[in-house]
Amino acid sequence: ANIKTKLEYKGERNSQGEYHGHGIMRWLNGDVFAGLWVRGLREGLGTCHFGKGAVYVGEWKCDKMNGQGMYQWPDGQKYIGDFVENFMEGSGKCEYENGSEYIGGFKCNKRHGRGRFQCKNGSEIIGIYRDDCLDGPVIIRHASGVVDVDYWENGKPVGGGVRWTADKKYVCELNKGKLGEQMTLCQGKIITEKIKTALKGGLHDI
Repeated sequence: ANIKTKLEYKGERNSQGEYHGHGIMRWLNGDVFAGLWVRGLREGLGTCHFGKGAVYVGEWKCDKMNGQGMYQWPDGQKYIGDFVENFMEGSGKCEYENGSEYIGGFKCNKRHGRGRFQCKNGSEIIGIYRDDCLDGPVIIRHASGVVDVDYWENGKPVGGGVRWTADKKYVCELNKGKLGEQMTLCQGKIITEKIKTALKGGLHDI
């Protein structure tokens, strides 16, 4: 909120008259902040209810969301994790309004880095994200039990991976998301382990 839109402040001040300590600020656009101030800037823990219905609860620094916090959108979507300069950045969890959930890396408000996406239908995607798109090694556990171990670029499968049946008795090659020829279990395991290694243990430590 711009300083020109400030409507009302109630709280503590320092000897220079600056907002300092605990206080509540209301802006003309409907935003309301309640929390700690340091020399006129939001600093420390605080809660901001935005005029359009969103809310942020967490740490502030230099008048911006910085540190650990929770941001919830009007539609119910929620992010809990790291913030840098008002952006979701670092590690966090995003709960989507449709029941899906993502846990992993973020950068500039986008999924970025290694992460796990849990779909509402029970499927699970573990992979590397860049600018909100899967980009790198990916493992998809379908709700049916079928498992795809593959490579993606810019949100699309590019091939070089395999698909395992739910009982792990059969494995076929994958080419841009389409099933290819069946291969031996030994061949399938070699490709699978190579992609797992590229994920740097992503199946276990995300």
